[in-house]
Amino acid sequence: MTVATLLLTCLVFLIVGWTGPPYFVTALSIGGIVCIAASNGGTISQDLKTGFLVGSTPRAQQIAILFGSLASALTLGYVLLFLNDAYTVYVPVPANTELRAPANEIGKTSKLQGLQAASDPKTYRVWQRMDPDGGAAQRYLVDASGVPVYLVDSS
Repeated sequence: MTVATLLLTCLVFLIVGWTGPPYFVTALSIGGIVCIAASNGGTISQDLKTGFLVGSTPRAQQIAILFGSLASALTLGYVLLFLNDAYTVYVPVPANTELRAPANEIGKTSKLQGLQAASDPKTYRVWQRMDPDGGAAQRYLVDASGVPVYLVDSS
């Protein structure tokens, strides 16, 4: 199902003319969602069949599945956010750089997170810089005048 979904999605994107790099992520996301939905459907059908064999009611099983799904989704969401923050590194930008953040592209305020937070307690503004050559976007923490101070490396 996942491969068929990816093929169909890519065919539709090709017909519509969506062939740029941002659409690759969209197509893979659609395939991932279909893969997870098919997996959950198969798991639930196996659970219901086994429950029938041991005398359980479908209603009780579906309520248990719902609570289990919600609990795991909430728990994993926080774990993933924690891991993302734990492995984020702030790379100082050289002072002689010519980069400047346009005022209309500067976003919310942010502080350093993780182990590096103790070394610099200042509050900065976030600049999400799109690469002019079509590469990956880069996130910077900039000072009040729009000068980048840190490159945020989440990889």
